[in-house]
Amino acid sequence: QFCTATGRTVISFDCGFGVMQVTSGAASYGPKLASDATWNVGAGAQILITKWNSERGGPLGDSDPMILENWYYAVAFYQGGRNETYLTKIFTHIEKRPGVLARILKRSVRIARPGEVMQGFKFGARFLARPGGVWEAADGAPLKGPVHLGTIGDEFTLAQLDGLLARARRAQDRERWSDAIRYYQALLQADRDTEHRPEAESQLAEIRALAATQLSEVRSLADQPEAAAVAGRLRRFIRAFKGLPEAKEAADLLDELRQKD
Repeated sequence: QFCTATGRTVISFDCGFGVMQVTSGAASYGPKLASDATWNVGAGAQILITKWNSERGGPLGDSDPMILENWYYAVAFYQGGRNETYLTKIFTHIEKRPGVLARILKRSVRIARPGEVMQGFKFGARFLARPGGVWEAADGAPLKGPVHLGTIGDEFTLAQLDGLLARARRAQDRERWSDAIRYYQALLQADRDTEHRPEAESQLAEIRALAATQLSEVRSLADQPEAAAVAGRLRRFIRAFKGLPEAKEAADLLDELRQKD
């Protein structure tokens, strides 16, 4: 918002004010546009929504704003561009997070571009991205491609994800592994592009590492005489780590022991 050297509001070559580089209708936002970074961001968000409403993102039909890929044209026309140049810069920045962006954005945000999915796509062509990784072109069959869901204006979903994450953490702290696994997997199945997903992935990886260590210890006892004790440990392991591939491996090992008996 402000120049480090002078402390004055940053003004671009085309007279764009502050962090959102607001040019069009700048006067209507008043003096706070220059003096207040939060106000400036709010003005930029309003402009982006206006671009969405006027362009409908460029996609076919009623595009879903929760799908980040559908903001392709709204972002491109925020700057007034008629090609991918500006959009590519923005998408790359929020994914790579260079410099100060690594502190501002807690996580990398990945947004696929239609050219990655639709062969021969040209800027200006209409498309639609749907949940479940389905893209539709104006004159073609549905295509499979990456689709990323956000939570734009969806406080209910964010509250649900926060609740799931809190329950997963409590279960993990109490070593109720099967409950923690169930909650973390529910977070992943929600398929939302929020900070909940990387934490769920990280914590599941830790639980899987613990499960792999414990299963290895049980396997080392499988050929010893105390087969009944080993079977008991396997049953407890299966209950504790239900939902993980390691639990399936333990069930297979238990079947092997039963066949030997």
